[in-house]
Amino acid sequence: MKECTSPDALLALVEQHDQAFNPINAATVLTHVARLFSRKGARHADIKPIVHLAHEQLPYMQPRALANSVYALAKLQHKDDAFMAALLKAATPQLRDFNAQDVANTAWALATLDHADRDFMATLLKVVTPQLHDFTPQALSNAVWALATSGHYDGAFMATLLKVVTPQLRNFNPQALANMVWALATLGHADRAFMAALLKAATPQLGNFKPQELANTVWALATLGHADGAFMAALLKAATPQLRNFNPQNLANTAWALATLGHADRAFMAALVKVATLQLRNFNPQALANTAWALAVLGHADDAFMATLLQQAAGRLDVLAVVRQLPGCSGAISEQATDDGLFIIDIAVQLPDGSRLAVEVDGPQHFLSNQPGRLNGATLLRNRLLEARGWRVILPPSGVTHSAAAFFTHTSGSGVPPNVLVVKTARLEVYAVRSAPGAAGSTGGGTTQLRLVGAFPLYGVVESVAVLRAARAQSQRDALMLTFRDAKLSVVEWDVRAHTLRTSSLHSFENDPLLRNGHATFVTSPRVLADPMGRTPCGTDLDELIDERRSWRPSMHAGHWSRWLPVEAGYHHGFSGGDRRGNTE
Repeated sequence: MKECTSPDALLALVEQHDQAFNPINAATVLTHVARLFSRKGARHADIKPIVHLAHEQLPYMQPRALANSVYALAKLQHKDDAFMAALLKAATPQLRDFNAQDVANTAWALATLDHADRDFMATLLKVVTPQLHDFTPQALSNAVWALATSGHYDGAFMATLLKVVTPQLRNFNPQALANMVWALATLGHADRAFMAALLKAATPQLGNFKPQELANTVWALATLGHADGAFMAALLKAATPQLRNFNPQNLANTAWALATLGHADRAFMAALVKVATLQLRNFNPQALANTAWALAVLGHADDAFMATLLQQAAGRLDVLAVVRQLPGCSGAISEQATDDGLFIIDIAVQLPDGSRLAVEVDGPQHFLSNQPGRLNGATLLRNRLLEARGWRVILPPSGVTHSAAAFFTHTSGSGVPPNVLVVKTARLEVYAVRSAPGAAGSTGGGTTQLRLVGAFPLYGVVESVAVLRAARAQSQRDALMLTFRDAKLSVVEWDVRAHTLRTSSLHSFENDPLLRNGHATFVTSPRVLADPMGRTPCGTDLDELIDERRSWRPSMHAGHWSRWLPVEAGYHHGFSGGDRRGNTE
């Protein structure tokens, strides 16, 4: 068995000699595969024969083998309710023979596997109480962490445990100290004398605390209401250089804890806000709310940070609520990690047909500073990597990306001002400009208002917009030309009878060499320009379309790029380049 260096080798050994395995062998092979798993990796399907072998031997295992088996299962993160039920049944009558390490490992494994059995835990604590003096600092820390994680509170046991722990605190490492104070806060067990001793032992080691341990400690102090100004000053001094390694939850919890304790430290909060600004898009709604509350309580004014925070909060909460109202989207959740754990999706939706949507609520940091409507390179790369992982990326209309003025719903001859057209990522809003007279006796000239005529979803992210001016402006309405990320161009106009949009022409450039070579979209965003006078080299009324990336004009009737080929259609309520169904052939 020692010569097996991979899970596959162990599996082959089990298949060849399973009849010869005794209880000790079964527990040993399960423990060995748990060690290999952390180094080599294994699929849960691979280890089922090994788990099955151990399961069959459980009734005959001794305390050490039982403890090692459940510990190995936890290390493998392999949940098996039938296995656990059989193991606890076999372990219960032998608990008095479990030593301190066996007890600590068993409690830790049950908590890690989230396997709740209150009767077993009550029996375990009763049996283990006389043995607490034999526990090592690590075993004591693991035991109290397991109780907190499983939510099993026993006041009498905790009081006894803390009496045993107190003289050993000087031997606790940073992780054990942080786990201990976190567990007390989670269980709601307040003991001021013990906390004073714990903080005294922790102070000299704060420089060795990891970001998670620092955040957990300050959160626990706030939760328990234990204020210690000197310790807090030392903790914040140790935390400041590590703030850049705090995750969003750590940052929000730390800000909340400082506000709850009433501990104001302007320099530390300024450093925290600076780091948090870069991570706000990854804050969940609760973290955003806690951070805003903390800044208000501490009186820490930072208008720029608050504006960004509120923008993230408003967009995230509103979009999530709206998404959940859509058919088949009631199960939408926020802050969903991808399967490989490399990305956090703002709002993830699993549709009934099995397809997956990633709704990304992108703030200003995702757009070019000099072109606010265009996504920056990092965000475009994120979207493409999400799509490669089977997610369809949706960008909700959380901000205006394009705008234009055009006689869209009426002609210029009507004497009414032009419409204001606003594009919000994948949504077109049409506004009418209306003038309201001033109040009687007022010296003012009245007000101008925007009134929403209609809002329309678009099937794709709009990359650029151009207005096609009508050839006979007095009697014709303008049209709107939209380019999309997926190499398509649409011309839309207003349908007066239906009071909605109508697609006059739809064009695709799928024959472009870039697309034929495997690109799903163009490397840079498509950009369309229009001659405001409606002129073309061939004398027609249709605007020339100029692709800024390659200085080519698209031939709209053929559906492909042609170098310097003028468009052969004019705008007279329709295009010869494509019929009203959007066909381009």
